Order: sequence, then structure tokens, then C-alpha cells
Amino acid sequence: MKNANFQNVQVSVTENGIDKTSTNAAVFSTSTLYGADFRGSNISDYCVNTADSLTNVIYSDGRIQNFSAMNTAESVEIAAHIPTEGQEAISAKIYYDDAVVSNATLKLLEGAQLEVTNGNSLILEDGGHVYVEMNPYSDTAPIVFNESSSFVMAGEASIIVDLSANPQDEQTLTIATWTDECDMSSLSHLGKYDGLELTMDDTPFQGDWDIVLGMNFIGIKIGTVIPEPAHFAALMGLACVCVLAFARRKKR
Repeated sequence: MKNANFQNVQVSVTENGIDKTSTNAAVFSTSTLYGADFRGSNISDYCVNTADSLTNVIYSDGRIQNFSAMNTAESVEIAAHIPTEGQEAISAKIYYDDAVVSNATLKLLEGAQLEVTNGNSLILEDGGHVYVEMNPYSDTAPIVFNESSSFVMAGEASIIVDLSANPQDEQTLTIATWTDECDMSSLSHLGKYDGLELTMDDTPFQGDWDIVLGMNFIGIKIGTVIPEPAHFAALMGLACVCVLAFARRKKR
């Protein structure tokens, strides 16, 4: 079963006049679940875990089980969670282990949010790409790092931001945010067309743009770009982190 959408599904089973709970109301035995999305449903982890195998499966609270993106055939696609009335949108979460993308693409569809948390890393090895479909009028940051998580990016990896609509003449789009304890030192070498690309409908964006790097976010500035002092301060901060990390490795 590949990329099945169980978002917000509410299972209700009655047996002998007694309502069964979601813990035992669904069974996936003999099934192979790949990319199934249970966010917002009442189908428990226990039910999901009855499947013969799980790969890139998103539990009801957004945690991703057995993330794998190690070749083109394993490219991962994450959709936005569309909440029902009274719900809040649920992000997909790198929670259990580091998420390694190698010779594959991690694709975030429009409105999707990926949260890297619990001390884990999002690692783009050579040939690994993060592709973000972005509505320029959305206020949702596609990627969020917290709880001492980190981002690691090889020289032949890339982030591609594809706009789904025409942006304003002057606008800043936030790609990722992070909390202070996160290690984002890999961003220090990121440059326009050097690890970061901006497209619209999968063709190079024709307007003026550049990278904006703050202390706790990275984004794209549409229009005339004049670097601000905060940009240089952020670069210096990331550079210092890189130097300290290198010094620690030499001491070992």
C-alpha cells in the first residue's frame, strides 16, 4: 500500500453492541505500508504497527516511522495536513532517527511543514535534494528545527524552492526557522545557485532575488536586495560555529 492517505480518518467499530477503541479497530496485517499518512486520525500506532513493514509512514501525531530516502526510487513526498473543524494542522516530524537524503528528493508539497526535532538531524548527502513547493502568501515556514536538532548539507546537495504563484515585487519568504540550540552551521556555505535555487513552475525564477540569513531563519528576498547588518552577523556566527566544530575534531 503506497502513499495511502488516512488523514483525519475516524474509525468506529461496534462488536456485540460495544464500541471498540481505535487501538484495535483497524488491522494492517499482511500489508506493506509505504508513505501512508495517518495525521489527525484516531488510528493508533498499535494498529499501524500491525503492518508487515513500515517505510516513511506518518503516525497520527506526525512522527515519521522508518524514514528512508537513499535512492531515486525512495524519494519522499510529504503533503500538507488539512485539519478538520476544531483541529490544528499537524506537521510531519523527524523524531526517531536522523533523516538522510542521498541521491533522492525530499519533496514538501504546498502548505506542508516538516519539523526536525528530538535531537535529530536532516542530512542531505551528495545528490540529495529538498524540494519545497511554496505559496508566497503563506505564513507557514516549510521546515522547522528545534530541540537541539541540526541540518547537515554536502557540497553536491541542494534546496529548491518552487513558487506556486507570482510573489509581490518586494517580499521575503521564510524557508526554515530554528531555535538557538540547533546546529545550522552547514548553511554558512549556502549561496544563490550554489546549493539554493528559486524556481516558478519548475523553471528558473526571472526576477531579482537573493538569500536572507538571519540568526534564527533562512529565507529568500524577492526584489532589490541590500544586505542588512543582521545578515553579516548571522554569517559570522555560523562561521564561528564551523571553526569551533573543526577545532574540536582536531583535538580528538
